Amino acid sequence: MDKTKGSPCQQGYLESSQAGKMMRHSIPNLPEDIWRHIHSLVPQRDAARASCVSRAFLHSWRCRPNFILNRDTLQSKAHVSGVNFSHTLDCILRRHSGVGVKTLQLVLDDIANNGDLDSWLQVAVAPGIEELILMPISGMIKYNFPCSLLSEGIRNSIRLLTLGYCAFRPTLELGPLRSLTSLCLDTVGITGYELECFFFPILVL
Repeated sequence: MDKTKGSPCQQGYLESSQAGKMMRHSIPNLPEDIWRHIHSLVPQRDAARASCVSRAFLHSWRCRPNFILNRDTLQSKAHVSGVNFSHTLDCILRRHSGVGVKTLQLVLDDIANNGDLDSWLQVAVAPGIEELILMPISGMIKYNFPCSLLSEGIRNSIRLLTLGYCAFRPTLELGPLRSLTSLCLDTVGITGYELECFFFPILVL
């Protein structure tokens, strides 16, 4: 029998095993924006799990706007070491489309290497993002925040920028962050001249 074609949300299903047989359960046929809203209200850990078993929720996960990723939100019996946390974070962010992220909070407690951080930021930080909190906490500053990540589209949308335990090396070529209303630099490697380079384009607007 032919299956009705539709969007991934409309074709969503859950599969479970019962009495040795695979039972397919249909998900109500709802508009995608309603599925996304429902999914956005689900706690982050549960939303991630739902995206693994439901096509509808997987599609919503790929457009999820807010990510708060730290040991508290990822803690489980299955993930007790730094390596596992990094692997989990990698899976979470790579399942996302990179479109529509409004808030990204990464508080990492020295569990990621620089290559991981660069790739995660490339996936999740895109034009339209409004809040970015990055704190790769460690005993000493090891990570250089890539200022090249702050493209014009991102500079026009970001309102809150919090950086901690990393180096931040802005130059005059960076350009102004036109929508920025909150900046927090905590244990950040930055010189007085680099601070001037960051603030000068904003002050001359």
